[in-house]
Amino acid sequence: VTRSADVCNNGGNEQVFNDSEGTVFINFAADFNIFGSGLADRGISINNGTNTNSARIFQATSLNNRMAYDLDTSSGTNQVFNTSTTFADITDFNKVAFTYKQNEFKIFLNGVQQGATDTSGSVFSNGTLNGISFDYGQEGNNPFFGRVKEVNYFDTALTDAELQALTKI
Repeated sequence: VTRSADVCNNGGNEQVFNDSEGTVFINFAADFNIFGSGLADRGISINNGTNTNSARIFQATSLNNRMAYDLDTSSGTNQVFNTSTTFADITDFNKVAFTYKQNEFKIFLNGVQQGATDTSGSVFSNGTLNGISFDYGQEGNNPFFGRVKEVNYFDTALTDAELQALTKI
């Protein structure tokens, strides 16, 4: 029997999310049929209800379905775009975490940092972030399809050791 997709309602507010730094952790497996169909990237984000104010982790179809992370600030300017250097089978469960704080952005995949720490870029204005959603930030835009075991948000940028332990499989 087919059931309706799960939706994250009331996933926080501007007092829950730290605009100046934070960490998002996701343990998920994507639906290969959705990604294999040639549709656009699909992601999970913290945001303010728009694509132009969001930090998101997603499967980058243009990069052979590698994990990617980007952060768009209020001007809609992409501050950070970081991709995994290791291919992860998108149908398997993968543990991914990204951190953001002024001039320090990282992505960890299955216990290993992906690429170098990005040491440039701006974070959000105070009071910007107010929710987490299974899309790019604007409802219905690049919705995520797959299985999710857990999603966690930390209001600080975790250390490398903490990120490694959190994402290790």
